[in-house]
Amino acid sequence: MTITQLSLMLVTAAGFAGPLFAQDLTQIPPPTPPLVAPVPERADWTVTLQYPPAPARVAPPTPGTSVQPAQRTAEVHSTKSGNLKRDRITATDGTFEDHWYAGSLYLWPYPGGKVYISDMNDAPSDPGNPEPSVASGFPGVAWLRLECYDKVESFEQRPCYHYVMQGVAMEAWIDVQTRFPLAYKCGDVVYQFKFNPPPAGPLALPPAYQEALDSAQKAIDHRDQLAKDLQRK
Repeated sequence: MTITQLSLMLVTAAGFAGPLFAQDLTQIPPPTPPLVAPVPERADWTVTLQYPPAPARVAPPTPGTSVQPAQRTAEVHSTKSGNLKRDRITATDGTFEDHWYAGSLYLWPYPGGKVYISDMNDAPSDPGNPEPSVASGFPGVAWLRLECYDKVESFEQRPCYHYVMQGVAMEAWIDVQTRFPLAYKCGDVVYQFKFNPPPAGPLALPPAYQEALDSAQKAIDHRDQLAKDLQRK
């Protein structure tokens, strides 16, 4: 399968209602690895967060004061090209930040125009992490195993493999035909995917991010060279 064909599947997965859906769901065979398709070289998708209704306020605010609702992530728009990925994280009040991944390096903005960098190789991996912004792969599905498979069921008019993590409030719905995730759930929050046309060309880091990445890469190269020198002794 070519990248163009795979990208077309990404765009049409949510809206396609072909012969597979007309099939009896009980006749669809169980999943086999790979349980989730890899992210294409160029891809674009949005994860929208759906929260449970807020509880009713017990007491009114004190006169003369205002209560501002806590801002939460509303959606994460991910655009990937090669080893670069940009996650535009939008809050419920409409404000947003652009976070970048360059391979294993995670870059995010800090007040004053600074850019911070973390090496995700140094961070412990948590397959059950529900965050919709991750360094590699699709978010929310790293925990999937064959033993977590539950059944085939319909999600957004698509036949999906439904997975459940026993003992933890985690669920996932993977499209039977494309093997792309359509949604996952952690606790009471549902994370739903929408796949968009892939980027037409390569991504480029903003200047401040590129400068920070260049400095970090020099430090990493220096560290690696020191390690090699020590091994020779």
